[in-house]
Amino acid sequence: MENQLAEHLRGRVLVLAPTGRDSRAACELLQKASLSCEPCFGIEDLQSKLTAGAGVAILAEEAFVATGPMPLFDWVRTQPVGRISRSLF
Repeated sequence: MENQLAEHLRGRVLVLAPTGRDSRAACELLQKASLSCEPCFGIEDLQSKLTAGAGVAILAEEAFVATGPMPLFDWVRTQPVGRISRSLF
């Protein structure tokens, strides 16, 4: 059971698009393509869900209006080598 949960978390798509219903709309489209998707409600929520596990994170530019990208970049820098793709930078 624990392996199934870990596999589910690693395979999910996280979406942070804070404008209107964008996150939910994006998740609805991804779920129609049989992808597990979960909306995020801010950078801290995204970081928490990334820590638990995710295959992909999709972020809209608007997500950084209030805080800028540095909180997310700082979080990425604290991750163990090999856990996060270096293609982000």
